[in-house]
Amino acid sequence: MEVIEASSDSTELLQDAIRSNATRLCILLEDIDVVELTQVLRGPLGQELSASGICSIALDGENYAGWEDTRAMEDLLDVFGTVCQGLTKYEFECFVPEVPTPEHLFPVRVLTRLLRQVRGRLEILRLNEVVLHATQDEYREFLQVVRTLKCLRCCFLQDTVSIMVDMEPRSFDEVLLAIAQLPLIVEVSMETDWCNAAGDSRLETTQSIQALCSSPTIQCLSFDNMHPNNHAFMHICQTLQTNTALQILHIKFAQFGSNNHNMAVFCDFLQSNRGLRELELEFQHSLFGSFLDPILIAMAKGIAQNPHSTLHTLDIRARQEFGATVEDALLQLMRTNYVIESLGIVSVDEDGQERTYEPRRRTELDLFARLNGYGRKKLMASQTRRPFVHAFATQLSHDLDGLYYYLRIHPWLCQADSAPAPPPRNKKKRRLNNPSTTTTAAAQDDELEQLRRENAALKAKLARLGETI
Repeated sequence: MEVIEASSDSTELLQDAIRSNATRLCILLEDIDVVELTQVLRGPLGQELSASGICSIALDGENYAGWEDTRAMEDLLDVFGTVCQGLTKYEFECFVPEVPTPEHLFPVRVLTRLLRQVRGRLEILRLNEVVLHATQDEYREFLQVVRTLKCLRCCFLQDTVSIMVDMEPRSFDEVLLAIAQLPLIVEVSMETDWCNAAGDSRLETTQSIQALCSSPTIQCLSFDNMHPNNHAFMHICQTLQTNTALQILHIKFAQFGSNNHNMAVFCDFLQSNRGLRELELEFQHSLFGSFLDPILIAMAKGIAQNPHSTLHTLDIRARQEFGATVEDALLQLMRTNYVIESLGIVSVDEDGQERTYEPRRRTELDLFARLNGYGRKKLMASQTRRPFVHAFATQLSHDLDGLYYYLRIHPWLCQADSAPAPPPRNKKKRRLNNPSTTTTAAAQDDELEQLRRENAALKAKLARLGETI
């Protein structure tokens, strides 16, 4: 996928996009004349662009203070929606100052006009660092258009995203409720700071989170700055118990409060989940401290006690090193789990960079994850024979192919610890009066080889008879 970034010359921008068969067009609003670009799009270059493969348009509004002239931006997006018939993805990024002013606020009616133009084909909508501004009437019209996005599949709200109605902060409840009811929506990501000074956009109720979690179509949910003690997180916990449509769940937690009951409920509900395939948890605050280890141990036990678990990927990130008891609990999980193929436990610093932390039991954890990738469940009749596999985990960790082959030809080693080893084979005495019962594998091979020789001799004889005739 080739990306074309805007230059100061509108004609050159479109020519580059047409010439390179780009699929994504990134426009830096600070460097472009919006009116000129609109006029060029309405000319012959616009017709040529309509035949190109442009399916994604990204508007970068950083340091752009021309939103007061909303008519020009409306015309530009209107032309883009008409010219780019293959447009299925729209991204918008804008600089958000600490104290927003009207000239830095993105007008909702501009976004509404674009969505109305492409609502029959728009599949992905991404808003990044943007403060939307609207009047009451414009906000109601915006909600009506959002409810008509029948083709929308993914919605991403990243970094600082907020909405202001008549310069008063408004929650995202109604917008998220409308998105949750769309027929084709499969992914919603709210990786945004709801407490930013640009606008208090925290959710006033939990109805929107409940609607997202109970949607029969949404397969992937991502939440940032989620506090485990609020009611919204309880709806996520209930989702794990009842919703089989959700397959991917990413949560970044804010710091813990004094009550961690919800996290205990979260771990308990993992015991009954039947649909989750990927779980990624990040604990962003360094004050989790001693609260974290017991929670991770309970989570590992919850997954281990779920006989119907479909979890393939488990990723845990925290701003601390994990204790030995956590690693032991995860190792105990992997010894009896046949599904998890990727297990990540990463310690990060305050900037989110990975530390040089390495789990003590990393070799053994990786062994079981890779064995699951090889299909360990098909080999093992019951629980893993722990002493046997534990020995291989420390001695043959770099020869998984050899270990896999050895388990395949000796499947009894993979059965439960209580299963006895097969008894040695007792050779039966040969009975002369019944030679058919004494046939061995070697005798069968000799007989097969004799038949092959007789067949070859018969073919040679037939060939000679044909030549004589």
